[in-house]
Amino acid sequence: MERKPFDKKRILFLLFPVALWIANEYLTDILFIIPKVLLKYLPLSDNFVNNSLSFIDAIISISLIIIYYVLYKLMFKEKVKPEVRLSKAQSFLFTIIISFGVGGVSTIWLDFFEYISKYFKILNNQVETFSTLYDDMEQSPYIWTLLAIAIVGPIVEELMFRGLIYRSLEKAIEIPWIPIIVSGVMFGAWHGSFIQGVYTAIFGMILAYFMKKCRSLMFVAFAHGINNLSGTLPPSLDTDFTNTLLNVTSYVCILPTLAILYHLHRKSKIITN
Repeated sequence: MERKPFDKKRILFLLFPVALWIANEYLTDILFIIPKVLLKYLPLSDNFVNNSLSFIDAIISISLIIIYYVLYKLMFKEKVKPEVRLSKAQSFLFTIIISFGVGGVSTIWLDFFEYISKYFKILNNQVETFSTLYDDMEQSPYIWTLLAIAIVGPIVEELMFRGLIYRSLEKAIEIPWIPIIVSGVMFGAWHGSFIQGVYTAIFGMILAYFMKKCRSLMFVAFAHGINNLSGTLPPSLDTDFTNTLLNVTSYVCILPTLAILYHLHRKSKIITN
């Protein structure tokens, strides 16, 4: 296969993910100011204003969705054909299984990390920090927490990482597994903490692979949302029974997830040949 010349356009696509990462931080800070100012002038109670972090986060995410969607459409006008064609029913089933399967892997990692943290104080501090990571957001009314974490949050993250970042790396680098790994690692590092970064990096790589095979941002965002929803249950359902049921379901879905990834690999190989 003839190699494409490494021209200026490809260099720009290679640098774009880092530029977007940096710009996202500044953009988020700017957008954070807007709802905070608006809340001061709206007829809302002090309690709502003081406990509105999820509401603010949702507004920021909605704004970023609009910005990133427009940017995505401007940068990637051509449609890439999926390597594997799935029916909508198959796609929905696969995304649900994958979201729970990754949840099972995440739970195993968190349990393992918590176990070894008992013997290392520095790791124990990370566990304590992780356990309080979303406490501020969960003080908001549940509807805003649900919106921020399980609906608009996954959409903006998928537009950023599996849309803009993965597609940019894919245009810059010919070796197909490198964009998958790099975009996944960036996704993990973006979450800030090591304990969360490991399983989100794995999740990011799996979603990038699914994106490569099926070319549907809608389905990777759906998988992301289902995964987040399982950890953001409404108070009435956040019980020991429900959480145990979700954990068991997640463990059960690990092997089917691996089977789906292998199936996509095999099917794309057959179509290519």
